[in-house]
Amino acid sequence: MLPEVQPIELEGTLAISGSQVVLPISQAIAQRFIQDGYPSKINLAGIDTQVGFKLFCEEKKVDIINAVRQITSQELAACAKSGVEPIGFQIAIDAVTIVVSSQNSFVPICSCDSRLRRLRIRWKLITVFLSGFSLGVRG
Repeated sequence: MLPEVQPIELEGTLAISGSQVVLPISQAIAQRFIQDGYPSKINLAGIDTQVGFKLFCEEKKVDIINAVRQITSQELAACAKSGVEPIGFQIAIDAVTIVVSSQNSFVPICSCDSRLRRLRIRWKLITVFLSGFSLGVRG
């Protein structure tokens, strides 16, 4: 669990970088932080998760990294070497959604149950490549 923070009591520029996918969430959190009294500047950059970890662990140029994946053992070792102890926490889960119009002309006619059954089979194959993440199909 993260410690509670009072934005008004902090000082100095806050640098946040990493995945562009997570950037909108960080922008919303930064706005709330400012509304809650943070008196300094917040620099936000959407670049890349791997580059973000390098800036965080090796170069110590950012305070928070947005990542779309877990930290690798190499990145964790780079943090340890630099004396940085990362604290990871999940703020969102993304998903793949397949939507097909009933008026389509390119998807063969089949029942929703049939499509979901085939999707679940394919999804099971995909999860082999995405180990370490919690995946599922809603339908």
